Amino acid sequence: MLQFLKTRKPRPPKTLSPSNGGGGNHPADPDRNTLYSLGTVINVKPSDRFALTPRQEGYYVMAKGTASILLDDRFEIKPLKEGEGICTTMLPDSGVYALSLRGDEGFRLVHLSSTAMKTLNTPLQAEIEKNTSHIVRLAKRSIPSVDGPKESPGDYVRSRLRAERRSLLERYESSAFIQKALEDLRSLPTVSRRFIGLSMSDPLNSAEIVAFIKNDPSLTTEVLRVVNSSFHGLRNKVSDINHAVLYLGLGQIFQIVVSAGLQKLGGQSNTLTGIFNHSVIISNLVGLLSAAGGRKPSPMGATIGILHDVGEIFKTTMKEKNKGLDVLLDHLSGPKLGSMLLARWGIPEPVCKAIELQEQCPYSLPEELDEPHRAHAACLHLAHRVCECVNHEGLPTDPLTEAYLSFLGFGGMSLEQLVRLYVIPELRANTNKLPIEVQVFFSI
Repeated sequence: MLQFLKTRKPRPPKTLSPSNGGGGNHPADPDRNTLYSLGTVINVKPSDRFALTPRQEGYYVMAKGTASILLDDRFEIKPLKEGEGICTTMLPDSGVYALSLRGDEGFRLVHLSSTAMKTLNTPLQAEIEKNTSHIVRLAKRSIPSVDGPKESPGDYVRSRLRAERRSLLERYESSAFIQKALEDLRSLPTVSRRFIGLSMSDPLNSAEIVAFIKNDPSLTTEVLRVVNSSFHGLRNKVSDINHAVLYLGLGQIFQIVVSAGLQKLGGQSNTLTGIFNHSVIISNLVGLLSAAGGRKPSPMGATIGILHDVGEIFKTTMKEKNKGLDVLLDHLSGPKLGSMLLARWGIPEPVCKAIELQEQCPYSLPEELDEPHRAHAACLHLAHRVCECVNHEGLPTDPLTEAYLSFLGFGGMSLEQLVRLYVIPELRANTNKLPIEVQVFFSI
């Protein structure tokens, strides 16, 4: 292990005799402060992955902690201990690209450019390059033999895409532009945030939800307005909030309350209205899909559906404030931005994680998603595929969608069959209780 990061008193240069291979002074190793001043300090949270990409060329030195070196996020090579380093500049020539670091307890790296490393004038550079060569040899041994099972081209592309997207999205956390935009956006109203917290309860307390609505006149008015709208077709007007909650169901109640908060957050425009309507449709589909096979519908799923496009609302407000940057802002990940914003507002982690996983779903199998949030993420993803199928007749069912259909209990069905044999009949059975947006979208 290299010793240059150990805390110690400065030592005088060591004089080498000609017999030892030197005839002059050998510089002392740099101390911690010198490295920090020449490089960039990177703190990685516990269990997060840090991608070692050749695009970020230079030398990475482990300043604190220990991390496992992973190949393609699957094969563990060896640990990188405190004081050891790796040179990403050497990776492309060696044929090894997809390396990353992960530590259960978090760790700290120092990144130095090749120029900064040369200014140190110490054996440090040679030691890191030697260590990198050793890592490359171990990495090549970890790659499955050509005589063994071969990864299909599709699986290879998906794994590479996951690694590249993960590396990109990790940089959102350190982007000054994104962080400033997050701070400038108004927070979701307190009443909406508290109501979202209620959806995490298991089992749900209907009496508590009714009492919560009764204590807020604006919520009471909104719920009664929705239940008495012409689309519900009730002969007699409902004036009792208990009756309204019983008639609409908890899923619809959560949609109404959270939607009202989002509209106060984003304001009014044609683009935002389209986003709100889409969120209501997705929320109802998530509730429907989560209840398949006799499962109990989850109000948390409905809440996730309503909130899943918060990142798109955020991007819309950013484009209004940064005219001319539309093309660049459109390429930002809505699920990642939404997850960051919701976490900043104190929304429970299961909601944030399920929304963030939408970034991975288009190129991941269900079992490749984080297990605690897999079911909600799968319902949310398949709900989007249902909407695409309704908007584009004859849309083919790709292999990944088949996997999500099977995971949620619809094995053997195509998307078109799912819509025709399950979604439409279930929606028609509850037409009077559906929001206007859902009735119009599905023409029921």
